[in-house]
Amino acid sequence: MSDSVLTKIRKALVYQLSQITTANNYLTNVHNVYDEMMALENMKEYPSAIVVMMKDEAKSEEIVTTNKQVVYEVIFGLHEINDMATAKENVIQDVEKRLGIYYMLPSSEGECTCKIARVIESLTYGYKENKPNGLVILKILVEYRQLTQDPTRRQ
Repeated sequence: MSDSVLTKIRKALVYQLSQITTANNYLTNVHNVYDEMMALENMKEYPSAIVVMMKDEAKSEEIVTTNKQVVYEVIFGLHEINDMATAKENVIQDVEKRLGIYYMLPSSEGECTCKIARVIESLTYGYKENKPNGLVILKILVEYRQLTQDPTRRQ
């Protein structure tokens, strides 16, 4: 059975985020991208990211297709950070750069999965000077079109 449009989008987002490495000319070197919630202590290397779908809703109904939006929360776990403000700016810049280049979120096979994906909000949690670990949380809005009769196909 073929993956649903949402599954394809999630897999493509995980793949695109995993390409953010210093070897690919980014400021952040993302080690792992997970598509399920986990405790930060369970991440094997830092920085790593967790991709979680927050909500999925239709923008407008049409006879053949539906314009939809889905919001993903991407949680970056950071460890041994000297300057959290710079680390946050680097993560945001790198994710926006990656999504700007590949705004249609191509999958690992090159299939386009959506109309556009962009960062709409960012937050920082947990950083203290004597404990240089923290989180950078990005909310990413993805807009896509889906055939109403077939949730495995986009238009």
